[in-house]
This record gives sequence, structure tokens and C-alpha cells, in this order.
Amino acid sequence: MRRLCVAACGALTLWVSPLMAGEREFIQSTGNAYQYRSHYELKSIVYAPSVTVAGGRYVVVPEGMCTNDRERILDWAAKTTGYGAVASPKLPDGVEPDCNILNPNLRGGFADGFATQEGAERTALARCEATRLDGYEKCILVARVADGR
Repeated sequence: MRRLCVAACGALTLWVSPLMAGEREFIQSTGNAYQYRSHYELKSIVYAPSVTVAGGRYVVVPEGMCTNDRERILDWAAKTTGYGAVASPKLPDGVEPDCNILNPNLRGGFADGFATQEGAERTALARCEATRLDGYEKCILVARVADGR
């Protein structure tokens, strides 16, 4: 990690570090542009981390997931059959997520129509890893979908 020390009049020392404070800076450092999210693009309302959506589909997502991402996953899950899963690349440690922006080039892995949850999870992770952008960490599961509980 590089640090630059600037001294003014011998009395004041200012430390400047290239550390990224948040997701916006991280996305810019990868050479990608970020976009602000639009609250108009979503259709579902989310009340809890694990919910039943249209058609009796049961969806499990982690607490703390951005509401926009959670709602987009619920919209997708309502149209799926069989077992399903969603995987997404993880932000590097120390990068604070920003739920107001997104990286339009970032792709996750979506899988549905499987006879087993394990098959859906393996496929979602493989699809995510195949499209993972440089700078992001290994893909992680962010949703599981099934019929009932």
C-alpha cells in the first residue's frame, strides 16, 4: 500500500492513501463505469430475508442484501421452476457496498429448473465464475429457491 505524506509549513502533516472507501471507488478502479440505481425498475416488495413469492416459491437471501438486489432476485424467482440458486462475485474485503449504484458489467450466475438444490448451486457458481470481472473475489451464493419450505 502506497502512502503519500505532504507537509505544510513543517507543522501540519497530511496522510493521503489510495484506499478505496466504497464500492463506487472500487468499480472505478476496475475501469468500469458505475450507474445509479433506479427505484422504478423493481416490482416486488421485500419484508424478510426468507419469503414465499408468487407460485409458492420459497426464496432464501442473506440479511443485509441491498433491497434492489433482493427485489430483483424475488422477481426472477417467481418465474422459476424446480430448484434454483443465484451467485454473485464478492466485493474485496474493506470495500463498503453502496446500494445506490451498480456495476452494469457485473454478471452473476442464475440457475433454475434443477432436480436438486446442489445442482442449482453448482451451476450458479460456475456461471458466475465464468463471467467474474477482475478485482472481484470468488463468487458466493446469494439466494436459494425451492418449492414450499
